[in-house]
Amino acid sequence: MSTTHNFSVDNKNEPRYTVPMSLKNLLTQLRSILLYATVFLVPWFFLPITQEFFLTHKYYLIFVSVLTSIVLVALSLLLHKKIHLIKTSFDKVLILFGCTQVIALVFSSTNKLQALTSLPWGLAPILACIALYFVIVNTYDKKKYIDSIMTALTVGMGVAALAAIVFWFEPLKNAQLPLTLDFS
Repeated sequence: MSTTHNFSVDNKNEPRYTVPMSLKNLLTQLRSILLYATVFLVPWFFLPITQEFFLTHKYYLIFVSVLTSIVLVALSLLLHKKIHLIKTSFDKVLILFGCTQVIALVFSSTNKLQALTSLPWGLAPILACIALYFVIVNTYDKKKYIDSIMTALTVGMGVAALAAIVFWFEPLKNAQLPLTLDFS
């Protein structure tokens, strides 16, 4: 069960400027492409700049994606002069989970700042994932779009699993390569 809330800001004294529809569609398409790319890349995104191999770089990708999506939403808000929020039954659970994490980290940690910002187990990654959920839900308000996001995630996980299997079994380990392809 989801409900949609629209909030508009109109000032009757200002001259009304209408934004071309192509610019509105462009912002929506950019946000859509960004979220598809993020969901597709998360399972197999790695950076060589961190010592921790599995989680930290994925959170960097999610942070950048969420911040870029928020900038695109802000631009859309400036152009539309309307806030479009979709409220689902799962929102309250996520907000309650986020509040619980804040309380638990603040009361259990001796170093409060590190507990809030440390990667990958601090509060910032959890809040970024919750923000990613809200951005996805408010970008795609129809079930078919959510299914396409899940398809992008499934394809990304399949590519990552296939790459892991290939690297584990090393099928070309004993192959005789031409000297031009010798990397040793």
